[in-house]
Amino acid sequence: MNDLLNDDDNFDAPRHQNNRNGDVEMGTQIPMNSGELGLDDFFKKVQQIEKQYERLNELLQKLQDAHEESKAVTKASAMKAIKQRMEKDVDEVGKIARVIKSKIEELDKENLANRNKPGCGKGSAVDRSRTATTVSLKKKFKDKMAEFQTLRENIHHEYREVVESDG
Repeated sequence: MNDLLNDDDNFDAPRHQNNRNGDVEMGTQIPMNSGELGLDDFFKKVQQIEKQYERLNELLQKLQDAHEESKAVTKASAMKAIKQRMEKDVDEVGKIARVIKSKIEELDKENLANRNKPGCGKGSAVDRSRTATTVSLKKKFKDKMAEFQTLRENIHHEYREVVESDG
């Protein structure tokens, strides 16, 4: 009688060396790195937006400082110079805000397009990561714009009070 357990000719490959690349229930696994999934470019764009946020923070701080400085100034010429600086900074904030908004909208479009790639469909880890990052950028943008608007309203309100008390 043949020894079936020790006969190596009956097996082509041991069970752990099959070509399935992992668990049978997981299906075929295609190893992908983050570059193939589109995350490298995505996070580079996120970093660019973060740099714009840093610039926005600097401008908001400059506006706040100029506003505080304007409270102590008594000369009209000095006040005019401060107001001009502030107007320039407000314009710059508007430009940066438009850039950030357009970049976030661009990320949204890319997120939708990225869902067509294999392994990146709706609900996949890549999709969830991209969506969560974009949502946090949107919230940060909304909060920054609210902060800027509050500062503008305070400046305008206090300026009105000064003008009305002088008149």
